[in-house]
Amino acid sequence: MKGEPRNGGTPGVAQLLVLIGLAAALVLLSHWCGISLCPLKRFTGVPCPTCGTTRAVLLAMRGDFAGAFAMQPLCMALLAAAGPVALAAYRLPRFRRALASAARSPWAWALAALAVAANWAWVVANGN
Repeated sequence: MKGEPRNGGTPGVAQLLVLIGLAAALVLLSHWCGISLCPLKRFTGVPCPTCGTTRAVLLAMRGDFAGAFAMQPLCMALLAAAGPVALAAYRLPRFRRALASAARSPWAWALAALAVAANWAWVVANGN
């Protein structure tokens, strides 16, 4: 049918990029209007583990990488690593298999949870 994805219901890359762009525009618009999208911070006053990510990305886009990392260390580290990891996973099947294996490991999930908890403590301590 017209307007439906050709591959059995999954969205194409172009549709996914449009959705990501719309979500980013919504986040930036709310930031510029001073509206907090974080329900945890809005209702409790306590920032969530990712509070400050939009401001950190804006700082990074202005070239203030130290300020961006100081505001949101985990998200900035993940953003910095995302490109090289995605490229390596795309080009190196062995690396892709290692990533898939790590994703099934309970130790990897425990380490990820520890990183999120440490980042959350950092965000709360710095008042982001």
